[in-house]
Amino acid sequence: MRRLILPFAFTIFLIGRCAPVVDFRGEVRNIQTVLGIVNQAVEDKDIDLFRKAFARDQDLRIIGPTQAIEVFGWSAFEESLQKLFHNYDDVVATSKNQNIEIHKSGRVAWFSHETVFDRLEDDRIVSSMEYQCTGVLEKRMGRWIIVQLHVSSPNP
Repeated sequence: MRRLILPFAFTIFLIGRCAPVVDFRGEVRNIQTVLGIVNQAVEDKDIDLFRKAFARDQDLRIIGPTQAIEVFGWSAFEESLQKLFHNYDDVVATSKNQNIEIHKSGRVAWFSHETVFDRLEDDRIVSSMEYQCTGVLEKRMGRWIIVQLHVSSPNP
């Protein structure tokens, strides 16, 4: 009987070691950083910042606030960003009511938040637009990136 206990205990130890250890608090902070990069990219009209935050392949899906805005893949998204940048000058993007959930595997996460875009003229807010945002992130090569984003207007 004693001969069975040691191999059994060792097997249980090995199985326990195979499960990934996920620092969920740390991962939430990493995801918050990615989402902050998106706001900064909007404000700065910076494609390179968008590249840091979004999947740069055909897996990327962006669904906008109208049915006319549906983008599949990085190339199409980059093209739509170039057009969008011509539609505004100074904008401040602020997110609130952020919720982030991470799958127990630590490889997939989803988020929701509200983002307010304040358009500025002479450092004064002249208009504001609020959007509901939801999305999915994957952890690829140790980095969180957005693979799906849906933006909708709370007031149709």
